[in-house]
Amino acid sequence: VLVVEDVATTGSSIREVLDVMDAAGAVVVGVGLLVDRSEQGLELAVRTEALLRLPLETHEAQSCPLCAGGVPLEAPGSAGAGPGGS
Repeated sequence: VLVVEDVATTGSSIREVLDVMDAAGAVVVGVGLLVDRSEQGLELAVRTEALLRLPLETHEAQSCPLCAGGVPLEAPGSAGAGPGGS
């Protein structure tokens, strides 16, 4: 099995998929990412390749400079944004 993800930031959903594949007895040969947004690059138990590495800084809510500045949160992505996306 080759696991492919569009955009990865922490890799938690990929790790969940890898766990499910392992439990099902599948042999995962690698992970492909369209965009790897993780700060340090994802370290997974299988070969991982990304088309684009775009390391972005992430923050917990208590240390987020935008939160501290009162900038309102918005839902990421285009799901539910209506025709034409966000």
